[in-house]
Amino acid sequence: MVRDFADSVKPYNISSAQHRMLSWIKAHPGRNQSEAAAAIGMQRTNFAPIIEELEKRGLVARERADGRSNALTLTPAGVAMLRIIKRKIEVHEAKFSALMTPEEKAVLLSILHRIAGYPEKASGG
Repeated sequence: MVRDFADSVKPYNISSAQHRMLSWIKAHPGRNQSEAAAAIGMQRTNFAPIIEELEKRGLVARERADGRSNALTLTPAGVAMLRIIKRKIEVHEAKFSALMTPEEKAVLLSILHRIAGYPEKASGG
């Protein structure tokens, strides 16, 4: 499953950490790098190279928010990349979801949510 997903996004050269960052910035435009690093659970020293790479690729823009911090926003290319990756995720999930009954899928999602520490949804998934 992991290999299948990695193969589907390989042409776009986006890591899971980069995808998480793009998704977070889309949901929180203009927030600073420290907030972003904390939100995705990454040390600031590990975070900086990811942002630098995304900026170099033209997917993220940094603007001085004040004297010490940078506000993060997605560029149009970043929005487009996120849209492409989201579609790849949907196709990937549909492929593996089709292998399960609705009941099996509900059980799997319940277990995964518990492992990830997410509250369970009333609908079972």
